[in-house]
Amino acid sequence: MNAKTFIVLLIVIAVGVGGYFFLFGSQKMPGLQVKDADGKVLGLQQLRGDKEYLALVMLIPGCQISQFSSNLIKQHFQRFSPRVAFAGLFYGEITAARKYAEAEELPFPVFGMRDAPDPYAVNELMKLAHASSRVYGGTVFVVDRDDYMLFYLEQEAVRDLPEKLSDLADL
Repeated sequence: MNAKTFIVLLIVIAVGVGGYFFLFGSQKMPGLQVKDADGKVLGLQQLRGDKEYLALVMLIPGCQISQFSSNLIKQHFQRFSPRVAFAGLFYGEITAARKYAEAEELPFPVFGMRDAPDPYAVNELMKLAHASSRVYGGTVFVVDRDDYMLFYLEQEAVRDLPEKLSDLADL
């Protein structure tokens, strides 16, 4: 391959990668809101607080992947919590979510999605993640200060969460 062909090939690859990130890269999060135990409505900004990033963890009762994700976050919580806020989105009501969080000894708040003001926001979140019909338990969505989803990890890819957060937060 001569130098001219190689340069053209590199340009084509760069345009393709750029196009992919334009179409599928960071996308604005839906107006996801949850209710706390007092019934107060919280949006992404309130969940993030003063942190740079927010990690939303989808939690399903009895799901091994949900438990795996929770345990992974617990192991690395002290390392990432200065720059990353964590919140659990539990498939159930707030009372069940609180019991789950207590039983699992989670160091982050967990909210019941059945109590969410807009139940369709979870469906919009799934579309954003290009999920066909569901988000798997344990799926983690990471959002920046401007409410753009930077990445999501599901199923076995959740194992990469510490590395992805390290890259993101320089930790």
